[in-house]
Amino acid sequence: MPLLLETIKIQDGHPKALDWHAARLNATRRHLFNQSTPLDLQAALLDSPQSGTYRARVLYDHNIQSVTYIPYQPPHYHCFKIIENSNLHYPYKYQDRTALNRLYERRGLADEIIIFKQGLATDITIANLAIWLNNQWVTPEKPLLKGTVRERLLAQHQLITGNITIDDLLNSPKLAMMNALLEFHIIEHPQFILDSPS
Repeated sequence: MPLLLETIKIQDGHPKALDWHAARLNATRRHLFNQSTPLDLQAALLDSPQSGTYRARVLYDHNIQSVTYIPYQPPHYHCFKIIENSNLHYPYKYQDRTALNRLYERRGLADEIIIFKQGLATDITIANLAIWLNNQWVTPEKPLLKGTVRERLLAQHQLITGNITIDDLLNSPKLAMMNALLEFHIIEHPQFILDSPS
């Protein structure tokens, strides 16, 4: 079984949203490995760097196999290529991102890609997405992966789910990227590049 990955933001020694990461990690272990005893994710992060912002990469299967810390600087995103792919299935956060990376390589001059399936938006390769639509933030009903930030904001009623078409995306004045490191990162007036279905 390939290793799974949990990515956690460490800010000055403190893991962010740890309860949400632990819930996903242990739910994944229950589903894939029938492991009902939860792992103590906080104990695995005791050696976190105490100053600065880091990305903790936790690799696990039945148990946690390794934890590494990488200094984090947020990249710049403004232009997105829209790519249709009806075959990608990514319900768990695996270390192996070969299929996602293959799509990402098609971005051309764009900073990132937005993956559509059957005419509806799903995810950005590294993040969930939301758009500002009808005076509220809407995130895809069927993302490729249910990220921890997305789940938290849905639980807090700061997002709703819905179907997002290409026209919805092109007409939205702003887009948000959601992941553990970017948190809820809003991009005003994003640019889009259309791509032919693959």
